[in-house]
Amino acid sequence: MTRIIRIFVVATAFLAAPAVTAQSEKVSIRMAPSPGQTVRLTLAHEIDMDISFDGAAAAPGVMPMKMVVRMAMLITQKTGGLKPDGTVDSEFTYDQFRTEMSMNGQTMPADINNPLIANTVVVTYNRNGDVVRIQGMPAGPGNDMLSQLMGAFVGNLPATALGVGETATAPMDLTLPLPLPLPLPGAPAMKMVGQTQLRLVSLDKDARGRSARFESTTAGRMASDLASPDGQGKMSFDLDLNGEGTYVINLDTGVLRSNIVTSSINGKMNMAGSAASPALPGMTMRGTIKLTLTSD
Repeated sequence: MTRIIRIFVVATAFLAAPAVTAQSEKVSIRMAPSPGQTVRLTLAHEIDMDISFDGAAAAPGVMPMKMVVRMAMLITQKTGGLKPDGTVDSEFTYDQFRTEMSMNGQTMPADINNPLIANTVVVTYNRNGDVVRIQGMPAGPGNDMLSQLMGAFVGNLPATALGVGETATAPMDLTLPLPLPLPLPGAPAMKMVGQTQLRLVSLDKDARGRSARFESTTAGRMASDLASPDGQGKMSFDLDLNGEGTYVINLDTGVLRSNIVTSSINGKMNMAGSAASPALPGMTMRGTIKLTLTSD
């Protein structure tokens, strides 16, 4: 579960965008952070998930579940000088990573020896804001996937310049070790596909400098049949994700000033039985995921 959360969270934390000086100008959706700056990022991630089982005659001991996850992170982002080839390295150091989890009101172990804590991940951007290299991710299948997601997510932002009121669409193609919200050992990774639409709402100026405000809507779907982890049955998933958010970008530094995204997840999971493994009641999953990111 912690691995799944990190993927959602860190992929979002690496979004960056635009530069502009007037309402009539166009804003590039992606750009590299400005050289020679250090900022602190504070991130809160909240998951509330209700899981119910189909049919009145559920297996003994099977009951509805309410899962709550709360995570808080502090990250220091330090960007070095401009290199001769036009790239910059931005170091992300995870200073704190705290997770709390409960199931039906009962606290569950959540904080573990996270290899990201006190670790520095170096992301290299080119002058167009593309991520060209990620270094320093701890070894392991989940972190390898996280590294790929970070590059793909930022790289898939359209290289489009927007004026106020204009929109652009970016594909969403996430490979995640789901099913969500239950991490089943041995379950293969699955894809959620969809799109995110970004609209430039306003260009502003205050004591902290110039900024651009975007609104976003996201719609994704995961539908797949696959073998159960024990190889004796078959699982089928049909999940939808829909979200809305606001992004405020510091145009002078290329760093995300704030990001608030709330998404809903709705879907079903069914597990067919076999001679060695009886069928389980179908599960209905409904919940919300809220992510809040701010920088100093």
